[in-house]
Amino acid sequence: MKYFVCFLFSFFFSIIFSFGQTMHSTVTKSKFSVQLDENTIVRNEDGKRLPYQEIAKMLASRAYTLDAVRDKSGKIIEYKIRANTSEDGSKRETSVSKTLHQEAAPTNRGETFPEFVLTDIKGKVINSTDLKGKILVLNFWFSTCRPCINEMKGLNALTEKYKDNKDVVFLAVGWEKKSVVAQFLQTHFFNYTVCAEAATLISTLKIKSYPTNIIVGKDGKIMADYIGGLPGIEQTLEADIEKLLRK
Repeated sequence: MKYFVCFLFSFFFSIIFSFGQTMHSTVTKSKFSVQLDENTIVRNEDGKRLPYQEIAKMLASRAYTLDAVRDKSGKIIEYKIRANTSEDGSKRETSVSKTLHQEAAPTNRGETFPEFVLTDIKGKVINSTDLKGKILVLNFWFSTCRPCINEMKGLNALTEKYKDNKDVVFLAVGWEKKSVVAQFLQTHFFNYTVCAEAATLISTLKIKSYPTNIIVGKDGKIMADYIGGLPGIEQTLEADIEKLLRK
């Protein structure tokens, strides 16, 4: 009887231990990719349905995730959006797939930003070696990109806030010819340092969707990247800049 009890204890302990390992593996290795559009129902924790653009902005910040809500048959009927927690695991990532006519982010946060040499529309050469130790805020755009144009007003306001801070550098990078960009700027105000004919850097970063905003920290590593014309992007970028300035 004594041996039988010991056997049962060992058996149940092994089941519980295995279950715990399985649950841990599921949490830390889960990946959640969702295709959303304007008709998808997403509610916050108070049960309020959120507009599509607000959802896209929240997910782009990578501070939020979605939980599927299913009916009795197991079919997903809507989603609940909430802040990320430690229980989600470091590898859980919720993304909006091709809902803003965009592809996956071209860069990986934490990677070192590649060295570059650019020329602005005034002919000044900008070498990344001269920018070491500074925060770089890069906007990848082109002149006929409507979402790019729409966010310029907000980006201009952002540059105004940091105009006296020499530790923050704003660069607008495009692949178009200098003459095309110069003509565009005759009728549109863009307060970034505008660089044209930068196909080499764009190709290195594998950027295919516009606009793309990237922030590089003083250590030369990518802190954040955002794709698509997200509403309030200037506020998101400002929050990232402030985090980097406090380091």
